[in-house]
Amino acid sequence: MARTLYNKNNIIILDDPFSAVDMKTEEQIIQNLKERFPESIILLISHRLSIFNKVNQIVVIHGDKTVEYGTHEDLMRKSKLYADIYNLQQGEGGDLDEK
Repeated sequence: MARTLYNKNNIIILDDPFSAVDMKTEEQIIQNLKERFPESIILLISHRLSIFNKVNQIVVIHGDKTVEYGTHEDLMRKSKLYADIYNLQQGEGGDLDEK
């Protein structure tokens, strides 16, 4: 991640960068990225959805090539797949570190 951020590109792609950090650290990193790179497009690829309620737009790509997009709130209403995964992860303690 450091090499990606060092170059200050207009498009930043982060592939599952938070797999080794706790939820609180993950949230701090997202906040710092938003503050330090306001003009950049940041593509965050992750299977852990807990932080997705803090991002602007989400694209859900399912194995059968189904694509859905919108805000966290939009997807919680209109995407059964997204809502099921998000709720399952929250039930497993996904947000407990942040409280």
